[in-house]
This record gives sequence, structure tokens and C-alpha cells, in this order.
Amino acid sequence: MLVNPVAENVLGTIALLKFAMGCLCYGKGKMPLVAALVTGSVILVIGGLEAGIVFVVRPSMNRRAIDFFGIFASVIIACGLLPQYYEIIKHREVIGISISFITIDWLGAVFSVFALFFRAKFDVAAGVAYSLVIVMDGVIILAAIVLNPLARRRRKQEAEDRSVPSPVMTQMASPEDSLVKEYIPSIQSVPPGRS
Repeated sequence: MLVNPVAENVLGTIALLKFAMGCLCYGKGKMPLVAALVTGSVILVIGGLEAGIVFVVRPSMNRRAIDFFGIFASVIIACGLLPQYYEIIKHREVIGISISFITIDWLGAVFSVFALFFRAKFDVAAGVAYSLVIVMDGVIILAAIVLNPLARRRRKQEAEDRSVPSPVMTQMASPEDSLVKEYIPSIQSVPPGRS
């Protein structure tokens, strides 16, 4: 499977730094030193795992092990998008994710599949992984195109229903208001000094 380890490591490091700043410092109120130690520890563990896997698999060039990691990556990619699908179903709209990011991710997968066709031998594991991203990101993009306008209309209609009284309630209130005004004098109509 075609992998760019530099890009993956840079993106992973940026994600961990964002986690440290956003979740640990601001979300949980941890001290910056504690956040840095936790993030540094996670980076070291991930780096150690990556180095260990490379040193175990590379010398033997065990094709089954390489295929396992290619398939495992596809499964992880699919599992990573499942919570977003749950949110889409729950809220009946696409929220909590940037459509620009998903579109760029989708385009990256499309161009990656095109690039596979220009290799001497088509890499099936990479093709499956990129195609999975194309399909899963595409479903999110289509859901945003279809569901988000419907959700906006639904929220607008709910806001109008709350702010505009129904004609039935308006007609029922009118006679009662006139009866109240006729039979119950207002407090301001009583002259001062009289009770």
C-alpha cells in the first residue's frame, strides 16, 4: 500500500497538539505542563509502535503482514467515520464536521485512486482504502447537500410556529379580553385616595 509516512506523522502530530491545547488545557483545565507531558508521552508511544512495526515487518517483507496493515487501515478509516454517521442520523443533519474538510479529503481520495492507475501494478489494498474514503465521505457530502437545507427549513418553521399565535387562539382571546375589560376595572382607573 502506498503510504507517505512524513505526511501521516505531521498530521498526527498536529492532531495531538490540537488535542493537548483544546481538550486538555481548555476543556479539562489541565496545566500546560501536564498537557505537554501527556501529549509527549502519547507521541512517544505512537512513535515506538510505528518504529517497532517497521522493524518487524520490513526485514522479512512479509506480504501477509503488509496486507494486514493495509486492510486494518481501511477498517480504522471506516470506524473513524461511524460516529459522524450516528450524529447525522440522530440530528437529521450534518453537524460537527467541516464540509470543506470532508470535500478536500474526498478529493484527496479521488486523486489517490487515479494515481494508483498509473503505477506498474495496481495496489488493491490501497484502492480499497481510497475507495472506502470516497464512498464514506461522499455520503456525508450528499447528506449535507440534502439534509442541511431541510433542517434549516425545519428550524425556521419551528421558530415561526413559536412566534406567531394561531388564528384560533387569537379569536378565542378577543371575546374574553372584552369581557375582562368590561367587568373588571383596572387598577389605574381608581382615583387616588379611594379604595
